[in-house]
Amino acid sequence: MAPAALHEGFDAAGVLPWPAGRFETLGKIEDANRNQGSVCLMRVVGEDALVAVKQMPNDWIRESHQAFEEVHPHETEQPWSDIGCNCFLNSVNYPYCMQLIGVFRDQKTTSVVTEFANGGDLFNWASELTEQPGLERETRVKPLAKQILHSVHSREGVGSPHVRLIDFGAATTERFAAQRVTGKPSYQAPEMFDGERTRDGFLSDAFSAGVVLYAMCLMDYPWLSTSGADKCFEFVQAKGLAAFFRKRRLPNGKQSVSEVASPELCALLAGLLEVDPSKRLTLGEDVFGSGRRSVWDEPWLQ
Repeated sequence: MAPAALHEGFDAAGVLPWPAGRFETLGKIEDANRNQGSVCLMRVVGEDALVAVKQMPNDWIRESHQAFEEVHPHETEQPWSDIGCNCFLNSVNYPYCMQLIGVFRDQKTTSVVTEFANGGDLFNWASELTEQPGLERETRVKPLAKQILHSVHSREGVGSPHVRLIDFGAATTERFAAQRVTGKPSYQAPEMFDGERTRDGFLSDAFSAGVVLYAMCLMDYPWLSTSGADKCFEFVQAKGLAAFFRKRRLPNGKQSVSEVASPELCALLAGLLEVDPSKRLTLGEDVFGSGRRSVWDEPWLQ
C-alpha cells in the first residue's frame, strides 16, 4: 500500500554523502527549473553504466520534507514527494518508472541519481517521427499510447520501446484531493478551475493523457490553456470537440484534425478530452465499475 503522504516513501535520513569519484559527468541533459537545478548525464566509473542525476541546491530542497514545507509552504513542486513516490514504486516493482539509485548531498547540492532512459523524452521521440499526422503515424504511436494509458492506472506488462514516467513532485495518493492547481496549463483538466472543493484525480489524469495522445499523433497541442482566455478551449466549451476537430488546423495550416486523424482516434480523443468529467472516458479503473465506458472500450485501442 502506498504511504498516505508520498514523501514518507523515502526516509530523509537515508541521504548519503556525495561519493566523489563514483560518477563522471558527461554533460547536462536539461534544466530542472521547477527544482531550481539541472539534470546531468553521468557515467558510473568502472561500470560503464549511464545514470541521470537531478541536482538541486540544498538551500532550496532543504534537509527534509518538513523543512522544505516550512520555507516553501505554497510550492506545488514537492521534491521529497517525488523521491518518495519513486522509491515506493520501485518497492512494488512498478514497471513504468526509473530505478532510484540513491540520494546524495555535498556542501551545496542534493543529487537524486536514477537510471538513465536512453530513449529520450517522449515528445522528442514523437517530433522525430518521419510519419506526418494520419494513419501511418497513428500506427507508430499506438503501442506507446497503450503503455501510457496503462501506466497511469495499473501495473500491467510493457513492450518495446518501454515508456517510463518521471517527476512525481506533484503526485498524490488521494483520488479526491483537496483543490489545488498543478501541472502545465495545456494539460490541466478544466474542473480544476470550477471552484469545487475536490476533484476526481482519476478523471483529471484521463484528460491529461488525452492531451498527450493528441500531441503525439497530431504534432501540436489542442490549446495552450484550459483557464483564462484561450480561444481554442473556449471554442470547445461552446461548440464541442467534434466541431473543434473539424475547425482546428494542423501546424501546416492545410488540413483540419478531422481530415487527417482516423474517426476512431477522434472518438478516443473526444472521450478523453470531454469537458464534463462525469461524461469523460476513464482509464479503466475498477472503482468505476462495468457501467462506465473506458478507453479500453474504444476501437482505436483494440
